[in-house]
Amino acid sequence: MVIIGLTLSSLGYVIVAASMRTIADHLHGQTLQAWATTAYTITSTIATPLFGKRWARSL
Repeated sequence: MVIIGLTLSSLGYVIVAASMRTIADHLHGQTLQAWATTAYTITSTIATPLFGKRWARSL
């Protein structure tokens, strides 16, 4: 199960990295692109252990 979680997490980062050019175009600038990337990374970093802890309790 850990491998599946890591694979899905990596896939999420690849999708965001590939679409970041389009996101920057919609946000009208490269400076906002840095904010979008940082927000995604921080949210993902915080959410992963929280969901892992919650899922581990249900076992």
